[in-house]
Amino acid sequence: MNRVQLLFASMLTLGLLSPVLAQAKDLELTVFGGYNLGGSIDVRENQVREINTGDSYSAGASLTWQRSDSHAFELFWNYRPTHITGNKTGETQESDLIDLNAHDFLANFLFMPAYREGNFTPFLLIGLGATLLDPGEATGPLGTVHPDSQTKFSWNIGAGFKAMGQGRLGVRAQARYHSTYISDESNGTWCDPWYGCYETVDTNWLDEWDFDGGLIIKLGEGP
Repeated sequence: MNRVQLLFASMLTLGLLSPVLAQAKDLELTVFGGYNLGGSIDVRENQVREINTGDSYSAGASLTWQRSDSHAFELFWNYRPTHITGNKTGETQESDLIDLNAHDFLANFLFMPAYREGNFTPFLLIGLGATLLDPGEATGPLGTVHPDSQTKFSWNIGAGFKAMGQGRLGVRAQARYHSTYISDESNGTWCDPWYGCYETVDTNWLDEWDFDGGLIIKLGEGP
């Protein structure tokens, strides 16, 4: 599924659910825009010894259920188009490798002060989910190829605030640290007198930062 199809499917799903969601209480739809800071991965089992993702803009949406004054649950989607570069073994200059479209699908839990005044609400968030990595076309010795997309486990943690107006609109700002599992690599074989020999592995994670601002639309009235 490419990014256009995925975006269309997400918008269609929200459209179909809107009449139902509008009848529910304490639901908020937030539309985000922001900026994502890329990360890097050290690689051993490849001709490339380091892989880097570039900084890029990001966009997304969340559907938040304000369960009580102190916590909320949400479904969160974030999209970022980036580019991968790499440092090849024996070379000092980075090489362009491939474009990458990344989609985060996360279930977040939000914590907030139970006792507060006014419409300003700070919060902490933590969540688990999956990231869809959809690479673009790459040119190699055998011509142009389009690698298959992959879905990887991911998680995030962050903090922010939201401020509601007198009506159904509000604003939200947040910073997220998000990490995506990429692969396991062999780190050699270790032996000891009691347990014998075993292979150890290093786990590669892509760690990035995302800074978002969003518009909140309250779908239902609170009690």
